[in-house]
Amino acid sequence: MRTLLLLLPLASCGDDTTLTPDAAPPDAASPDASFDAPGAVCGDAGAPPVRVRIVDAAGSPVAADRVRWREAETADGFWLEAAEATCLGATPCTEWAITGPLPARILVTADRYRAGVAVPGRPTCIYYATTVAQLGELARSPSVPQVLALTLAEDSLWCDDGPGGTVFGPEGSDTFHAITAGDCVAEPEPVTGDLAVRTVDDRGEPLPATRAYWYYPPKSPDYDGEHPMVCADTRCTSWVAPESPRPGMIYIAANAAGPTLPPFYADDYALAGYGARPVQFTGTAATEQLSIELVYSTTPDPK
Repeated sequence: MRTLLLLLPLASCGDDTTLTPDAAPPDAASPDASFDAPGAVCGDAGAPPVRVRIVDAAGSPVAADRVRWREAETADGFWLEAAEATCLGATPCTEWAITGPLPARILVTADRYRAGVAVPGRPTCIYYATTVAQLGELARSPSVPQVLALTLAEDSLWCDDGPGGTVFGPEGSDTFHAITAGDCVAEPEPVTGDLAVRTVDDRGEPLPATRAYWYYPPKSPDYDGEHPMVCADTRCTSWVAPESPRPGMIYIAANAAGPTLPPFYADDYALAGYGARPVQFTGTAATEQLSIELVYSTTPDPK
């Protein structure tokens, strides 16, 4: 039996900003990294719906072995039924295209395995970099081209101590892409409601969720299933309920899905997350923080 263990960086302090349902989320993209005009264009005329640029930490182009995408809401971290992006130019590719038809919201993952490159002093380690981003507003008509600049670090390591040993990888939440000035992504349409949820990791830092929802206590007479919430920022770290629950006890919940893992672990492990907790909803506008626990799952999550 193998154990998966994360290489944890020093924990950073979480943002204690209080969200309100009609306020901009604290990690929303800056104006030069996103747009909200339906006619805005990222790239030349005739650009694909999504163009993915691969860069290193300094912003210089680097190659990715593959770029894949899938519908976000049903993603489970195993990247089942994922589609391949198209390389733009000669291989190895630094730019990729994702073409339609596309669902309204997708996950995009990129990875690179530096096969045959030894890690000095670390014989059980490999150079493997991976990242994941979420992209929405793809159902606009006419379509609005968007650009992602995904970072693959040159020194990202995965280490394996062998059968029965420990597999080390990056801190899970650090593999989620943060919107920067290198991206050109569409802001979601405004949504209002009395219940808002901000999803965070175990350090209190914003963590994108693939879906969020609320429900009445399962054993109560009010229980009528899950009530989906709507993504309210570019990374889907804030969510708003378009319909308000009745005052009283409810539960809020969210799911997350991570990037692709090294090829020799991808069939056995997936990085995925889930969080849920009870909330006493008063009927007035409120924002709740929800922590999502990221784990390396060994079984696809049935939907």
